[in-house]
Amino acid sequence: MTDDTPRPRTTDEAESASDHDHRDERAEPIPKASVFVSTKRIRRKLVTDTPETARAVPFELSPDRVSSREIAPISIRALERDGWRLEPPAVELTSDFEATELDPPRLRIWENAKLEPIDLGYRAITQPEIGLPPRPLLSVTVIEDRDPTADPDSGNAKRSSSEDSTSEASTPTDDTGADPSQTAASQTDAEQESSASDQLPELDEFLFDIDGGSLDSYDPLCIVAAKTTDEEYKQTLEALCREQFRQLNGGKPLPSLLADGEGETLESTRVENRIISYDDDSSEEYFEFVSEISDDEIRTALREGELDLSKLTARIDEFFSETLGYLLLFADEQYAPALYDYLTSTDDVRETTQILSAQPRPLPEDVKQELVRLAWGNVHIESDSHKLDRLFHTSANAFRDAIEPSGTLEEITARDEGEESRLHYWIKCFTVEALLKRDGVAIQQESRIDLKERIPTETELQGGGNPRPDVYHEPSGEVYEVETLYGTDHKKITRTIDRYEGVNVKRVNVVLPNLTCLRNLDAVLRKTQQKPGEMFHNEVEFWTLDAVERELLPLEDVVSRVADMYDRSEKLW
Repeated sequence: MTDDTPRPRTTDEAESASDHDHRDERAEPIPKASVFVSTKRIRRKLVTDTPETARAVPFELSPDRVSSREIAPISIRALERDGWRLEPPAVELTSDFEATELDPPRLRIWENAKLEPIDLGYRAITQPEIGLPPRPLLSVTVIEDRDPTADPDSGNAKRSSSEDSTSEASTPTDDTGADPSQTAASQTDAEQESSASDQLPELDEFLFDIDGGSLDSYDPLCIVAAKTTDEEYKQTLEALCREQFRQLNGGKPLPSLLADGEGETLESTRVENRIISYDDDSSEEYFEFVSEISDDEIRTALREGELDLSKLTARIDEFFSETLGYLLLFADEQYAPALYDYLTSTDDVRETTQILSAQPRPLPEDVKQELVRLAWGNVHIESDSHKLDRLFHTSANAFRDAIEPSGTLEEITARDEGEESRLHYWIKCFTVEALLKRDGVAIQQESRIDLKERIPTETELQGGGNPRPDVYHEPSGEVYEVETLYGTDHKKITRTIDRYEGVNVKRVNVVLPNLTCLRNLDAVLRKTQQKPGEMFHNEVEFWTLDAVERELLPLEDVVSRVADMYDRSEKLW
């Protein structure tokens, strides 16, 4: 038998091969319908026979069946079944089970649901007094059904409390026993007090005797100012003209304060958007007659028109086509009135040109000092001089130093998104500081977040036109608006107050710079609710600054102090 001849297999080998082929046939892939949950190695005999091939017994579970009893373990032999199948018995319903109709409560609960008490802030409670005028507009009488048999006089005793209060405020009846003469006297005193407040002069009228018009003009002004030996007021008058220009026109005017030897600029002089100040001691081009003739002859020559003032009158006549500006002519008091009379009567100047004369009023020293202090925030004046210029500008510097903010105040006070002057922002910071002081809150002991939440600035409110107040006092529900009146007039105050119509605020407070308040005192008084014909929907209060006490000063105190100073100095005018 050669090596190439195949050797016949024995019976054992044939059976082994048959078993091997049988195992290969049983190890086919599991049908896709089954689920693999585990694998298990087969018996050791098969492993030892085929050590290189691992065998696994597949089995599956049906996940959609539910068993109602415990399943006993099932003993199987490997390779004897196709898979491990669990067939649970069906659930049978007995006759003891009765279906009942359930009516559960309809309650839906979410996973993150919370129940919290309603937070009622003070702004959520609307009181009927808010937004109404503080005076009774209507008297209400309670009407009750009366018994015809009752005493006819008993109905008079059943009056409402509102009717009683109204009757007390009106003309007294015989039941009250009031003296009509006393009531008339009290009404007379009230009328006199009201008329006295109407007659209070504004700051420029208090300091100067102005004839021919007033400073609140939108047209160019020529002011002939008389110089006196007892008073120095040139810089003060120039400063008041500057503030008037900032209010009516906006911005600051360009100054032209010419010194000696600058008279040759006369032909190119233009007062538009400028303050031009000439003095007879230095401006020879304007006042060349001063060095030519004596004072007595000047007055006569001016009255008779013997002097050549053509250059001066030509520049003044140009006012008709120019916008706001100021030409200040400071002349000696001996011939200043004659110069004023000449300029107002000459045919070389148009009649529509506004020419004013001004001279300082003879105020008592204490009145002058107190008035200047009030105009600059009640600051202390450290000066030995009693001249108006020295007092005015010393107080102005002290006022700026007192209200300039720093540190935390600047950090918690927001700036306006639009244009905002430096003075407007400083007063806004001062208002925040004054409110914190009123509430007893120490700025250094509170966090910036708490301070900004207590007194927010430039924050929009809900209601009406959604106004954005300069300062909002959260604890009281009051708003504070700073009004410098730069680039506008006093009507801006009315427009600001009207923005809060329909907004739930307790009161609208208007804060004015001291100088602005005194310069517009008459217009501000007309906007208070004590004046007839001017009534706002919200309660309104006006304030100015007390830079020394770091508080807001009520307008009533300002009016009272001005009236007192006016009474003490009126007899000297």
